[in-house]
Order: sequence, then C-alpha cells, then structure tokens
Amino acid sequence: MGIIVGSAFLALARGQRTTDSNGFRCLDTFKNQRRMILEKDMIEKIKVLPEYQQLVAERTALAWTLTLVMLVVYYAVGI
Repeated sequence: MGIIVGSAFLALARGQRTTDSNGFRCLDTFKNQRRMILEKDMIEKIKVLPEYQQLVAERTALAWTLTLVMLVVYYAVGI
C-alpha cells in the first residue's frame, strides 16, 4: 500500500473514500488495520497446527525431489 499523504489522510480519518498517492482506491484505514491484525492472528494459529507443519514438510520434500530430478535430466541430456 502506498504512503497516504495530505488531504487523503484526513479524508480517510473521516471515513471518506479517496485515493492514495499511487492512485489506488482506499477505504477506511482503521477497518483495514483491524482486518490485517485478525488475519495475522489466524495465520499464526494455522502455522502451529501439526497438520499444516506436516503439509509444509511434505511440500518441501516434493519440491527438492523434483528439483533433483530436473537437474539429473538436464545434465544427463546435456552429456
């Protein structure tokens, strides 16, 4: 999100809709900040779940396996 300057900040403080310095539409910043805090809390709760940690470990192992397979194929064909 861009930096909110001048009258745009005052308009947001009053709850009015406006644009930021990059021309993007902005809504009430207080609602957005509250939503971001709630999303961060949910993310932290999900990260500690054993199922999520297992999923991440399996996905990482698959990624490394596929990387090694592609390196073997690349260098085997190049020889």
